[in-house]
Amino acid sequence: MKKYFSTSGIFIAVALAGIAFAPSVFAQDNCASVKFPEGQDSAIIDGLAPANDIVCYRLETKIGQKITLKVLRGANTIFSVADVQDAEDHLTFTAQKLSYDINIGQLMRAARPEKFRISIKRSGGV
Repeated sequence: MKKYFSTSGIFIAVALAGIAFAPSVFAQDNCASVKFPEGQDSAIIDGLAPANDIVCYRLETKIGQKITLKVLRGANTIFSVADVQDAEDHLTFTAQKLSYDINIGQLMRAARPEKFRISIKRSGGV
């Protein structure tokens, strides 16, 4: 009986450690960089929102910059800006750090990928 409880205790401790250190959905290591045309403060991201997954883009910012994102194409397309807002099709925020991950996917379950177009505008900042 004693052996059973110690084995169970180890299993529970390992399971809880796995939950505590599980990577966040927003912690993407394979994010593509958002590229702004030279001298421009706006960019367009075109792509495919997967049916059952997300694509990630990393946006480099300056502290205090006003950032506006808007879905221009893709009726089922949404984006989430890590540490800012989830599941939006239009968002304006002020940058408080130097980079943000933008995760793009589909709001409703879909059978196939959907083409999307998202505009990103930036202004101000230190």
